[in-house]
Amino acid sequence: MDEAVDPLFAQAVALNRAGRGRDARSVIDRVLALRPDHAGALHLAGVIAFHAGDPATAARRFEAARAAAPDQILYHIDLGAALESLARDDLAARVYQTLVARFPGHAEGWRRRGRLYRRIGLNAVAGLAHAVRIEPNDPGSRSLLADAVAVRGVNRHQAEDRQGAAHLYRLAIALDPAQPLPYNNLGMLLQAAGASEPADQAFRRALRINPLLSEIYLNRGGLLRDRGRPAAALAFARAAAVLSPERAGCWNNLANAWRDQGSVDAAATLYQRAGRADPGYRHALSNLLLCLIALPGTTPQALAAAHRDWGRRFAPPAPRVGFGNNRDPERPLRIALLSPDFRNHSCAAFIEPLLCGRDPARLHITAFADVRAPDAVTARLRARADAWRDIAGVDDRGLIDLARGDAIDITVDLAGHTAGNRLAAFGRGLAPVQVSWLGYPTTTGVAAIGWRVTDAIADPSGDADRDHSETLLRLPGGFLAYAPPVAAPEPGARRDGGPLRLASFNALSKLNAPLLALWARVLAALPAATLLLKARGLDDPAARAHVAGLATAAGIPIARLELRGWLSARDDHLTAYNSVDIALDPGPYNGTTTTCEALWMGVPVVSLRGDRHAARVGASLLHRVGCADLIAETPDDYVGRVVALAADPDRRRHLRQALRPAMAASPLCDATRFGRDFADALRHAWRAWCRDPTGLPPGA
Repeated sequence: MDEAVDPLFAQAVALNRAGRGRDARSVIDRVLALRPDHAGALHLAGVIAFHAGDPATAARRFEAARAAAPDQILYHIDLGAALESLARDDLAARVYQTLVARFPGHAEGWRRRGRLYRRIGLNAVAGLAHAVRIEPNDPGSRSLLADAVAVRGVNRHQAEDRQGAAHLYRLAIALDPAQPLPYNNLGMLLQAAGASEPADQAFRRALRINPLLSEIYLNRGGLLRDRGRPAAALAFARAAAVLSPERAGCWNNLANAWRDQGSVDAAATLYQRAGRADPGYRHALSNLLLCLIALPGTTPQALAAAHRDWGRRFAPPAPRVGFGNNRDPERPLRIALLSPDFRNHSCAAFIEPLLCGRDPARLHITAFADVRAPDAVTARLRARADAWRDIAGVDDRGLIDLARGDAIDITVDLAGHTAGNRLAAFGRGLAPVQVSWLGYPTTTGVAAIGWRVTDAIADPSGDADRDHSETLLRLPGGFLAYAPPVAAPEPGARRDGGPLRLASFNALSKLNAPLLALWARVLAALPAATLLLKARGLDDPAARAHVAGLATAAGIPIARLELRGWLSARDDHLTAYNSVDIALDPGPYNGTTTTCEALWMGVPVVSLRGDRHAARVGASLLHRVGCADLIAETPDDYVGRVVALAADPDRRRHLRQALRPAMAASPLCDATRFGRDFADALRHAWRAWCRDPTGLPPGA
């Protein structure tokens, strides 16, 4: 039999090497008809099937080859690869575990297992360290080990792990300095540690080695974005998309870059393209929802429908079952606040009043902090909470286990669809009652989140109820409490003697053509006034030129436009308000922190009440501090109120000194009242669950 089989098998091997896979497959079929257990033929049949785009057949052939010749290492490796391509990571992990147990001295087996473990979130450090011990001079093993150590360092907030990973990357580079990926990965590690200039050097070195790797363009573009250089970030994101148009991440990053420069409509189109490239890319589609909030042409009904569609696709309804929480409706409640923003972030100024103002006898609050880089604000908030959980790097299953292990009664999502959100975990159920609050200005669309904290100004009864997947909990004193910055500079009268200065210190992503046209109307009615836009990225000349082009296209004379970059020092940023006479609230995506800061510095803010929560935040804040006369109902009214305020310097001088004490005494800064109102709202939601602990949340 072998006399007939061996020549045929050799012929098949030769045909396959010559690139004639179809002919090779015909010969292999003849071999297997003669010898169904021919391990080499089974393996070659699997190779041919894999390269033909049929990993399922390949996996079956590789499994048969492995059974026929279990001592052939390659058969184990190729079976694992085929299973990975089929997304059968559980089976692939078993194959690689068998491989390293059977051949513990074979480094490639440990590398394969390590790559898979790292990708699926398991600890890969020990196995990859074993691969390095077997082949200490292999740069690939050291680089993979560095990746695993770096991930562990981020997840555990361990600086020594990050330092160890950096050392391993440098060793890999020393062993083979012609490889770009160790430089790229070192750059990512240094960026995460806040060493932006060394990170940039690493990315540049990687690009010199291989200027055609889209991944490096993606990562350097992200670094440039973090460094406040949106135009340069845009160029690198565009290059990544050209190099890898099939990668959804490239289109997502390009959209981010356009949004950072104020071109939200262009960004929305690119997020949609990312979604087409990968329909399962939920983060890009969350970014699209953020764009829709800022686009003036989006109706509240369309916005609600888009969010509900996201919820159906990525967080489908799940019954509220499996919770053994004590159903006493009046007992103290265990609350989890879940956020990536327990840090130096605008949300922290609204989280802190809740932590300070709640009654510990009513609410026990655990902070579930998804924070990759803790800072001084993190430490301060940690001291305010009753308990603290670091969840950075914890997957959804682990997060659910953590919340249930802590017997949490109510989880409160503070992120919505913003970066770092965990909405998919909320969809699976973290606690009997789930609530949305603070960090996102509309419905989440997630049916398992039954409630949303708001107020009657931001979300009046009627249409707002229909436009939310959640049931609305309206707080009587407003849906926010604000913690003013500690030791803020005093409001000061303008001393520069210049013309009336209007200003917006909001992110460029809140700009749009109708808004700029409205501001152009204001300037036309005040011929001597100037408009100051201060935002992150505007110290980039190319970004300034882009925004200036948007403004002039809307009718704002370039000579009357001032553009300033962001000021990182808090006192410098707040002091900049002393050069401003009137702040202009953007729409339809109002400011929140910027409005509070302007008022605290004695600068009146004029806001146009819109048709959705994001466009009514300004009205809610101004109402709470007794400035309802600064709320406009129509664009004409907006222009008129700014003009009237511009014509009344005595009132502006009075507000400069009176706004801070008025705000300090208002419901907006009353943490105790807010804590009481918030606890009452959560109690209402809790009682509803106690009455009916089965089925879906209200509004689902």
